[in-house]
Amino acid sequence: MLDDLSQCSDGGGVAQLDETFRRAHSLKGAARAVDLPPVEQIAHRLETLFTKIRNGEIKLDAGVKGMIGRVLDTIEDWVAANSGAQALPDTAVAMSELDAVLDGRQPAVAAIVVKSAASPPPPVAVVEPVAEVPVPAEEPDRPVPARADETVRVRAFHLDRLLRSSNELVTETMIQRQLTQQLVEIDRSLANFDKQWRRVRKTASSMIREVADHDRSSALDRQFEALEQSLRVLTRDARENRRLQQRTGWTLRQLGGELQQEVRQVRMVPAESIFGGFRKMVRDLARDAGKQVEVQVAGLDVEADRMVLQGLKDPVMHLLRNALSHGVEQPDIRVSAGKPPQATVSLRFDVSDGRLVVLVEDDGKGVDYDAIRRKAVERGALNEAEAATLERQALLDLIFDPGFSTARVVDDLSGRGMGLSVVREAAAMMNGTVEVRRREPAGTCFRLSVPLSVSTQRLFLVECQGHVYALPTEGVDRLYRVKADDVG
Repeated sequence: MLDDLSQCSDGGGVAQLDETFRRAHSLKGAARAVDLPPVEQIAHRLETLFTKIRNGEIKLDAGVKGMIGRVLDTIEDWVAANSGAQALPDTAVAMSELDAVLDGRQPAVAAIVVKSAASPPPPVAVVEPVAEVPVPAEEPDRPVPARADETVRVRAFHLDRLLRSSNELVTETMIQRQLTQQLVEIDRSLANFDKQWRRVRKTASSMIREVADHDRSSALDRQFEALEQSLRVLTRDARENRRLQQRTGWTLRQLGGELQQEVRQVRMVPAESIFGGFRKMVRDLARDAGKQVEVQVAGLDVEADRMVLQGLKDPVMHLLRNALSHGVEQPDIRVSAGKPPQATVSLRFDVSDGRLVVLVEDDGKGVDYDAIRRKAVERGALNEAEAATLERQALLDLIFDPGFSTARVVDDLSGRGMGLSVVREAAAMMNGTVEVRRREPAGTCFRLSVPLSVSTQRLFLVECQGHVYALPTEGVDRLYRVKADDVG
């Protein structure tokens, strides 16, 4: 966050502010997922602060930036103490500083520090048992279902390095393939040269016999014969080297491809390793919001690359919070609409056409198109005429814009308008897509589709007029140095 804030100035750096806001929003959701209320409360206040900075209500000066840095340090200290079962630091200082800035006052750091030093730290007993926290896939304490003599525990970063090495090996095989093609061209050139040489030698021998005596002609023929023999040896060696290169290149490609596939398979983990604790998280959020929700989770045995699942953690969390906030109604409203008081929110994982598909559905009130139109006009994204005639699917695309929210009240669950923006950007970064549609007879369905595994590719970077373009190296045949005067 501090890196993004350092690029912002008062009234500027909108993109950096949006990114900072998204990070705070993700932090709040993650803290809620692992039951860290103090961190969640601080993150919620940071969201409010960044909103006011973006709207010009608070000036982002050096004092505010310093306060934000101290608050982030408090979060790091709190998380570190919690994970190490140490005495938890007091978050009152951070909360007081944030509240002071939000109220338009400068934080009285010295007074607050004295007070916090005299205040006893909160008891450690407020922390939930560790068993309630979803354990990431790479944690060494995760139980291993297989026999100990059949498995070896490997840290995730070792697998990442191994995958990068296998990708480099595959890239090198592409270079070897180009080398093989060059050897084929050399072989053809030598064959053509041999044919031309035979014709030249025949013509030259005839001409020499006509103008030279027998002894001189025989000596020249012997020189021609020696030169021709050397050419035959060169042609034969080139052909043998080309065949050897072809066989070696084919074997290298086979081994590299198999290694890459095996490494990727090792990196595949079940969705349960990342999303196993989401059922409880949704139940807790629904209970706090006063809503009755049945949580259905399916497909947790579906396997995907660990990095892909990690990348989906925040987007799926935002979609579930969105379903509870914007989709699921209060029990009395559902009953008056002829629905059962208990709503259903489902999270499903599946594989389709070699891609991981994640569905987040609810049987709530569905998409409020009129509310989207009003918000779009209010934000200046559309005028009245455009909003009235815009197709429904185009309207749905607007909800993924940063800051777009139809919620009337900002609370711990929603109202900032950044959750769906995080979802779209995360999907795009993983070469994926996100779609939203209305369920019949009521409800909403979000569909995330991403590759099952990450892939890397060696690229050739070209800069032109301030823009950088990346070209796959296997698509580059050769490079030429061209003068500026020659272009045009």
